[in-house]
Amino acid sequence: MDGLKERKEAFVTGLTGGTITDVYVVTSISAVSYLIWCIIKKRTNLFENPRSVLSQLLDFLLNWNNLLLAVTIYANNISLLTFLILIPAVFILLTSKSKKYVQRVIRINFKTLTVKEYLPFKSYITIYRSQMMILTCICILAVDFPIFPRRFAKVETWGTSLMDLGVGSFAFSMGVITARAYLRQHFLGKYSYFRNLFRAIKGSLPILGLGVFRLLSVKYFNYQEHVTEYGKYWNFFFTLGCLPPLTNLLSPIILKVSPLILSLTIGTTYEYILTNRGLMRYIISSPRVDFLSDNKEGIFSLIGYFCICLNGLALGSMILTVVPTPHNLTKMTSSREDLMAYHKSGKKGL
Repeated sequence: MDGLKERKEAFVTGLTGGTITDVYVVTSISAVSYLIWCIIKKRTNLFENPRSVLSQLLDFLLNWNNLLLAVTIYANNISLLTFLILIPAVFILLTSKSKKYVQRVIRINFKTLTVKEYLPFKSYITIYRSQMMILTCICILAVDFPIFPRRFAKVETWGTSLMDLGVGSFAFSMGVITARAYLRQHFLGKYSYFRNLFRAIKGSLPILGLGVFRLLSVKYFNYQEHVTEYGKYWNFFFTLGCLPPLTNLLSPIILKVSPLILSLTIGTTYEYILTNRGLMRYIISSPRVDFLSDNKEGIFSLIGYFCICLNGLALGSMILTVVPTPHNLTKMTSSREDLMAYHKSGKKGL
């Protein structure tokens, strides 16, 4: 068992990743698949009944199978995969007519504007989050097999890879969705610091519980561990579980300064300490003698993930609302009265 464990650990150790362009090319299959899904939906009736076997099969082939092929069999020939999956779309475009849609002009009355109207459903966010989750699940299951290119697996120390993008995307997505709660509460004038903090801690308990379960199961079953990834006892569930309480704990500063500015400030300071104050040397080469040093990679990476989460928070405050909010580059939330005054003045800038 120990020999097998060591071989499996060696299989995911010492990796340097690939190029950023390579990551973009592979993940472009996600956008192509969604494009084809939209073409089929607009030009045919195949998705009229989402519960039908054919509809679910097409959904699986487009949103699961294409991503699986992109990171395995066609990993070195994405252009061919793109060509093959575009053939049916081109055929549909040439042989069918687009359905007629009636465009509606929406007039917004800020006095009667509801929360549901203020924060409408954004389909592209759902697509991004769902395909990110699908690709993450595929990569986690495929990384232990030779068919999964080593350049897609997490890097050891330096470099960029597809799986590194995945963990960052989770933190970014969490920030985007967290923005909805802040926007909703300030729009209604019901923001409460302690209530939000309590809810964040309560909501993080299941994720932290998964982290404990993973830790115990890995130790019990003697499963292979990549210690330099997060440390001896830390894992990504702990990182995800810490982000919501940390975000809400610092929410007065975030709402006052803006998440974008705070992210740049923390990120710049952290980078300076890493490169000029010996923190990088401590993380990479110091011995593991206590809890902090045992989990130094995971604990200190939390700062970087928090900055990514703040960037998602900043973007969410800009794209989730039905109308632009006042100064949304430097101010995250607005009340109903702020919106009325802003749009009544006719200002268009950020």
